[in-house]
This record gives sequence, C-alpha cells and structure tokens, in this order.
Amino acid sequence: MPKITTLKYLVKEVSRKKKIVLVGGTFDILHLDHIKFLEKSKKLGGILVVGITSDKNVRGRKGNHRPIFTQSQRAKVVSAVQAVDYVFISDTSAYDGRVISVLRPDILVFSFDGGKKLYRKKYKAKIEKSCPDTEVKFVDTGIFSTTKIIEHLSKAYCDT
Repeated sequence: MPKITTLKYLVKEVSRKKKIVLVGGTFDILHLDHIKFLEKSKKLGGILVVGITSDKNVRGRKGNHRPIFTQSQRAKVVSAVQAVDYVFISDTSAYDGRVISVLRPDILVFSFDGGKKLYRKKYKAKIEKSCPDTEVKFVDTGIFSTTKIIEHLSKAYCDT
C-alpha cells in the first residue's frame, strides 16, 4: 500500500487532465451499495482514490467486534473494484484535513445516507480550511450498510 505522500505524486502524475475524486470508508463487507457508491463517485471525475479506515480506527468507532476483515484484506477487495484507481489505509479518515491537504482532490464524495450530517458536524470546517478548492458532493448509495447486514445475519442465524 503506498504512503499518502507517495500516492499524491502518483495521482497528480496520472491526473493531469482528469479530476481527482476522493472517497473514504470502512468497506468491511463489500456489498452492492458500496459498488454503487464507488461507481457513482468515479463518474464525477477521472481518478478515484479510496481511503480505507484502519482497523484501529474502526474498533474505536464500532467496537472490538469490528472490522470483520483486516484493513489489508479490505484494501485488496476494494482495489479489485473496476472503478477504483488507488487505495490507501488511513488511521484517521480519508476526509481528515491532513489527508485532503496532501492529496488535494478536486472532488470529495460522501454517501448521501448519513454523509451530509457527518460532513456538517465533523469535516466541513476542516475541508474548507485545508483545501478550499475541493468540491464536496453527495451520492445516494441505497439502503444497505455493513452494520445492517451483520444485524440481519445475526437475527437470521443466531436467534434460531
């Protein structure tokens, strides 16, 4: 996995005529709405860069039972998605001001479901300060989430 500073140069070299799109997430159990999110995000620009949340960060937010798959496994699976050009693992968030100031994406994408609230609460000021030229967009990703899938499986197979 490339370091974020190395990734900056790789992306800039390839993207001279294409917009850089940055997205982030856990991508723990890759499902259809993840694929839709990545494909829709890619269509907004030319180069899609995906930040995978580190295992440590996921455990801190979602508890010791998560992630299901390691950060390396999740990064490998996401990198296999056709729409994805580059993947990196972040101990903070792909939307963190330091990450954005290094990569300088043209477009930053959040999922519509919960993304607007998260953006306004946690990232808006950081993004505007660290990279004011970055355009923020939201895409509708559907109704699935890894958490909902895990809850469904737990009810279906553990309550019997």
